[in-house]
Amino acid sequence: MSLDLSGIWAPLVTPFTADEEVDLEALAFNVELYGQTPLRGYVALGTTGEFVHLSDDERGRVIETVVRAARGDHRPVMAGVGGHATRVAVEQARRAADAGAQALLVWPPFYYKAQMDAEALVDYFTAVADASPVPVILYHIPQNTGVALSPAVVGELAAHPRIAGIKDSSGQPSQTIAFLREGGPGFAVFVGSTTALLAGLAAGAAGGILATANVAPYECCEVYEHGRAGRWTEAAEVYRRVAAVDELLSRLGLGAMKAALEMLGYRGGYPRRPLVRPDEAELDRLRLLLREQRLLGC
Repeated sequence: MSLDLSGIWAPLVTPFTADEEVDLEALAFNVELYGQTPLRGYVALGTTGEFVHLSDDERGRVIETVVRAARGDHRPVMAGVGGHATRVAVEQARRAADAGAQALLVWPPFYYKAQMDAEALVDYFTAVADASPVPVILYHIPQNTGVALSPAVVGELAAHPRIAGIKDSSGQPSQTIAFLREGGPGFAVFVGSTTALLAGLAAGAAGGILATANVAPYECCEVYEHGRAGRWTEAAEVYRRVAAVDELLSRLGLGAMKAALEMLGYRGGYPRRPLVRPDEAELDRLRLLLREQRLLGC
C-alpha cells in the first residue's frame, strides 16, 4: 500500500473505430504520447473511458492494453471497476489487479439506488477492498449514479487498510473538504471535476483525476505544481485556460473530447452510440478555443 497516488491522472478515453469496435492500437498510441507529459498515471475505464458501453471482455482488453503501454514510462494504471451485485464487483476487482492495474477506482452500485443506504454502501466497498490486492479509490459521481457517498460513510471506509482515497466528481468544493476532514491523514482525496480543481488543491486535495487532462495534460499538471508550491496567482492563470476548455467540452459531450484529441495529435476515435460527435460548427468553435487557450499541438 506504499504507492504514491498524488498528482494529476488522466482518465483515458476508449477510442472506437467508425463501426464502433474498440481500437486498442489507438489506445496504446495515446498512452505512449502521454508518456512524454508530467501526468502521474492513467485511469482505464473511468467515465471518460465509456466503461458502461463495454462488455466484460472489452474491459479486460482495455486494461491489459493500457498496462502494457504504460510500462515504457513506468507510470501506474488505475482501473475502473464495479458492479450492481457485490460479487460482480469483487470479481472485476480481482481481474483488473491480475491484469496489472496498480489501483482500482470503484464505482457504487446504482440500479437499485433507493436501497443503497449507508450500511449497503459500506458493505459493498468493504467487500471489494477485502478482495483487492491493490489500493482502492472510491468513486463519487452522484450526478451520474444517483448515489451519494456521505462524509460519514467515507470516514468509516477510510479506516480500511486498502481503501486509500476517493475521487470526488461532485464539483462541490464543500464536499471535497468534508471528505478531507472525515478521511483523515493519509486518505487521498482527488478532485474529479476541473471546475473544482483550484479550490480542491487549496483545501489539501492529493491531486485530480480529470477528463480535461486528456487534452491539456501539461496545463493540468502545471496547475497542480503551482498549487502545491503555493504559487496561487500562477496556478489561477493557467487554471482559467483549462477551465475555459473544460466548460465547452462539458457542454458538447464526450464526442467533443474525442474530436479535440484528434485536433491535438492523439487518436480519439469515435464515441459508441448513443453518444455522437458534435456537428462541424461546434467543432470549429472547439478548434478556435483550443487555439485561443494555447494548448500544445494546436
